[in-house]
Amino acid sequence: MWTEEPVANFNGRYYQIKNAYCNPKPIQKPSPPIMVGGSGERQTLKIVAKYADACNLFGSVETVKRKLGVLKEHCKSVGRDYDSILKTKLGLVLIDKDKEMAKKRSNRLARIYLKNKLQNLQYMEHEKMY
Repeated sequence: MWTEEPVANFNGRYYQIKNAYCNPKPIQKPSPPIMVGGSGERQTLKIVAKYADACNLFGSVETVKRKLGVLKEHCKSVGRDYDSILKTKLGLVLIDKDKEMAKKRSNRLARIYLKNKLQNLQYMEHEKMY
C-alpha cells in the first residue's frame, strides 16, 4: 500500500486484504515511521523491539522504568539496537496558578472523565515553569 504499486494484496492466516490502496502515498521512504502504543511486557514490547520505530508508554515513573528495562531485554533477544527506538510517555500535565488549583482541576477531571482519581500527575506552579 505504501509503495509505487497501485494496490496491495495480503493473504495471511487470520486476515486477507484484496486490492487495498493508499492515496496519496506517504512521503517517508520506505514507509512512515511506526509507533506502537501499549505496555504489555510479553507481547506488545516484543513487537516494539521487532518492528516499531517508536513506542508510547504510560504509567508511573517506576512502571515506565520497568517497561523500558523489559524493552531493552527484548531488543537484546531480537538483535535490535535499543537506542534506535524513540520512547515517549503518555502523561497529563495540568498548569494552573498554584498547586491547589491544579489539584482541584485534576479532581474535577477525574470525576468528569474517569469517575476515579487520575494517577501519575505531577504538579508544577506556573511561575516555576520559566
